[in-house]
Amino acid sequence: MNKKNIPLANLKTLMALSVCLLLPALAFANEEHAAHGAGLDEQTLKTIIYQAINVGALIVGLIYFLRKPVQEFFKNKRELFVVAAQRAQSARQAAEEERSQIQIRLNKLESTADESISRAKADALDMKNQLIADAMAASKRIQEEAALAAKQEVQRAVNHLREELIKESIALSRGQLNTVAPDDQARLQGNFINNMEGAR
Repeated sequence: MNKKNIPLANLKTLMALSVCLLLPALAFANEEHAAHGAGLDEQTLKTIIYQAINVGALIVGLIYFLRKPVQEFFKNKRELFVVAAQRAQSARQAAEEERSQIQIRLNKLESTADESISRAKADALDMKNQLIADAMAASKRIQEEAALAAKQEVQRAVNHLREELIKESIALSRGQLNTVAPDDQARLQGNFINNMEGAR
């Protein structure tokens, strides 16, 4: 409705409202006079006309004084409703976008769930095999180190026994050399020298 149509609409509204307000008064007056057996007299018509003028003046005054505040009120309300509707629309769109993002992520999780489980099982199997291989390598290294240590201990014991044996042999030989006669000693030395020359 544009501004040119506003006065015409107000006039139509005023007339309709006046008729609606006057109809009960006319009906009441008609019933009163019908009950007394008389029609509408001049006094009743004047009263009705004055009431109509009063009501019309009241309506015109209300329209005149309240038109702009009411228009502003409804204009502000309309703007608030538009802003609220825009906010609601924005919130709805944001919620729809978030819902679609969540749905995409759920679909992706569901589609990759089996793949993730199989990948986790494969990783666990690889880790198990790696741990077993590491344990076997550590066991082999410990066995080799133990064998080497045992060999070294055996060699050390053999060397120690040899040294003890040599010491005892030397001590025994010295003891026996003291008991050998000088002729036998000279003969043994000669045999030793001959053996050495034959070995050359």
